[in-house]
Amino acid sequence: MTLTSTITRKLTLVFHEDSAHGWLAVPHRPLQQLGVAHRISPYSYADADTAYLEEDEDQHIFLDAAEAASWHVEFESSYVDGFSPIRGLPRYRQSRR
Repeated sequence: MTLTSTITRKLTLVFHEDSAHGWLAVPHRPLQQLGVAHRISPYSYADADTAYLEEDEDQHIFLDAAEAASWHVEFESSYVDGFSPIRGLPRYRQSRR
């Protein structure tokens, strides 16, 4: 019998949503660790610490990579009535990372 150990990384991330759209807040480091930072579109936003991945494609790029790496991702949610302040952040540009 062979015993194997699987180390699973666990992340708890916040899904931010306003009346029109949503973004998954992901620190920049996990994007780099999973090798997907270059695949994130300018439809997402970013500040110095976090990428706010738009819900239609970029969020799924990250979540698919996390699943393939056996990472366990849990979600918290945050809703803003009207427009989220995330919309005022700079667009995501991988070249800044």
